[in-house]
Amino acid sequence: MNLIKVNTVPSIFNRTDNMIDGFFDNYGYDQVRSPKWNVIENEKDYTVLMEIPGFDRQDILIEHKDDVLTISGKNEYSESSEGYFNSFENLEINKSFYLPEDVETKKIEANLKNGILAITIPRKTPIKTKAKKITIK
Repeated sequence: MNLIKVNTVPSIFNRTDNMIDGFFDNYGYDQVRSPKWNVIENEKDYTVLMEIPGFDRQDILIEHKDDVLTISGKNEYSESSEGYFNSFENLEINKSFYLPEDVETKKIEANLKNGILAITIPRKTPIKTKAKKITIK
């Protein structure tokens, strides 16, 4: 067990230091965040939902290779302005998913609507066979 010493006495200097550090940490640097995503599974398919506001279809690359689905792209807010502060963040996508064996990779579909990328990956329908009686010789 590691013990960490914590300053329990509140001080105005701690709050001021945190505010100043936060200002200089964010000033002049691009802020890049990764998108949020969900994977939903049901009997028919898998659905990958990814939140990517501000992206156009041509900004996104979706590839399937060796049972890995890769989603990549970059959205940069590079408009110049006279202001000193910019609250827009660049959004960069580079996410890979290992696909299970029960998917039909030739039928993968993607849809982008209202900043949500939905990738539908159909599952193979299991082949049901009848039991065959084997005679012993």
